[in-house]
Amino acid sequence: MLDDKEVESLCKVVRKPVGTSNTTGTVVSLRAEANLKMAVYYLKYLERTSRPTDANNITLNTVRSLRTYKQWEMENKDVTAPTISMKDWPKTIQSLVEYLKGCLGVTKLPLSYVIRDEANVFPAPLGGYTTRQQGLIARAPILAVGSARLINPLTQTYLDDSSKVWELLSAITRDLECWSYVMPAQKTREGRSAFFNLKLHYLGVNNVDNMASTAERKLQTNSYTGETRKWNFEKYVRVHVDQHAILNGLREHGYSGIDKRTMVRYLNAGIKTTSLDHVKTRILSDASLRENFSACVNIFQDFITQKEVESPNVTIAAIHDTQPRNEHKGKYKKYNNSHKTGGNEEATDRYYKYQEWKTLSPDKRKAVMALRKKRGNAHKKARQDKQEEEYQKIAAIVVASLSAGASRSTENETLPEEEVVDNRNNKALRRK
Repeated sequence: MLDDKEVESLCKVVRKPVGTSNTTGTVVSLRAEANLKMAVYYLKYLERTSRPTDANNITLNTVRSLRTYKQWEMENKDVTAPTISMKDWPKTIQSLVEYLKGCLGVTKLPLSYVIRDEANVFPAPLGGYTTRQQGLIARAPILAVGSARLINPLTQTYLDDSSKVWELLSAITRDLECWSYVMPAQKTREGRSAFFNLKLHYLGVNNVDNMASTAERKLQTNSYTGETRKWNFEKYVRVHVDQHAILNGLREHGYSGIDKRTMVRYLNAGIKTTSLDHVKTRILSDASLRENFSACVNIFQDFITQKEVESPNVTIAAIHDTQPRNEHKGKYKKYNNSHKTGGNEEATDRYYKYQEWKTLSPDKRKAVMALRKKRGNAHKKARQDKQEEEYQKIAAIVVASLSAGASRSTENETLPEEEVVDNRNNKALRRK
């Protein structure tokens, strides 16, 4: 029942003198006090892992073996809550379990013991548990001793920890669609019920089949036709890896998963460019490669990288004009945009991008500005003259059209009424 502060108080009381005959009290060394603290922690550890207490096992080596884990419990802080992924519930459930492993309850138990599959405690596996934390999660008591004869068979520690699990889950899911399946446990604040409501709904038999079908459909429809700015081989492979993780995460929920040959088959089937046909042929001809997804990805990536080195994709914007612009055909041929300044600096009268302009030296910037000033705005004036000429042509056409309409109207007014060309006088509209 003691904690570290109470052990310190106990040792302090023992050290005090009692009565008039005892002027020194009982000596309790610092080492003895530290050993007593570890012995108390060891007893609590036995209780938290549902193990009986044997005085013969309380040795210095035994209690001191827990020193590191005790220090971790004292310094531990709850981890950051994960983000709920509505499209990948195996990953979401796994992230929730890992999240609760990093959060401790009222007795420093990892809260993931609250949501373990079995409430009963089973014997430890051969060879024991891999970590202290794993042993605590597997053996922490949920049911009280003699629970069959009790009105409430659950331990008080479990009830307190389950309530904290409820608070953590509700904070994560309250603003999401999955809140509908957490909310029924709100009245009792049962974190275990809230978690299993989520798990059974989203990872039930029907939803497992639906998620598997969706993942398989993405693998079938995902395609790669070449390297582009918005889609490349790396993104293509990432889609495959994400769907593999979903399908393999469904194994523990009844799905058979995806085998290695199927992974490679979907990878090859989605590549629609003929430039990689000989790589696909090499994979199909090697039995070991047909079952090694990672090796196939590396072969494709090496070939694509080598191909880019040999023939890089160069856009027009990335090419600098190394010839004078007056050598190009066009109406601005008379403007020479390539000039050289004195010294070692070479300046060209052309458009510079912002980053490129920043890298120019001050002398070269001044030289470019001088060339632009010397050139003037003759090219702008030529463009304005052409626009003005086009406007004049359009205006002439409009004026001619209006003049023709006005002349026809004047001619109609001078004709006799019966000779005026008008649809009202059309013989076809006259009654007989």
